[in-house]
Amino acid sequence: HGTKDVNTFNFQNNSLIAAGKMAFERWYPTIVTMGRGDMVVMGGLMEEAQPLVLAETPEVFSIASRSWRTLSGARSLEAYGAANWYYPRAWLAPNGQVFILAHNGNMFYLDPSASGMVQRVGAEQAAGWSADYFPSVMYQPGKILSVRANNVLTVDINSPTPTLRQTGSLNQMRILANASVLANGQVALTGGSALWN
Repeated sequence: HGTKDVNTFNFQNNSLIAAGKMAFERWYPTIVTMGRGDMVVMGGLMEEAQPLVLAETPEVFSIASRSWRTLSGARSLEAYGAANWYYPRAWLAPNGQVFILAHNGNMFYLDPSASGMVQRVGAEQAAGWSADYFPSVMYQPGKILSVRANNVLTVDINSPTPTLRQTGSLNQMRILANASVLANGQVALTGGSALWN
């Protein structure tokens, strides 16, 4: 089951501070920090029933007011529900919105202003299939490296329409691998398994 409870951590005195409750329960959501510090929370599972009960509506936590706002205009099963509920891959884009690269290869922009809005960009499943257990990382502002099974591609979101480029293939499958940005801008892919075990 998901939870609505949220805490912030104060590293200066090693304490947790209650940050209110979200409108929706979430298990494995994604949080994206916006330019002014507000947090956009999306995706996650509300209840592991049959069928799954998914959190289709994102929410924003305001740092200034320490309150929650529901983005009812950005409700989307496709962007952060269905096959994309488990840690949706999302980043702050140069245009000030949230860019989402779904596990099925679709791409979206989430505008968190007012009641919110979500819009798909690019062709249907343009990025190709991936899964929730393959990593993606922003290695430069507006540039994402995404492992899509054995294939790896870059996604450039510095222009209105994302640009995709294949970078090659991995020498083996890396299920549950880690992608780390190094100080020189390169990405190290470590760990993972060739088989789901």
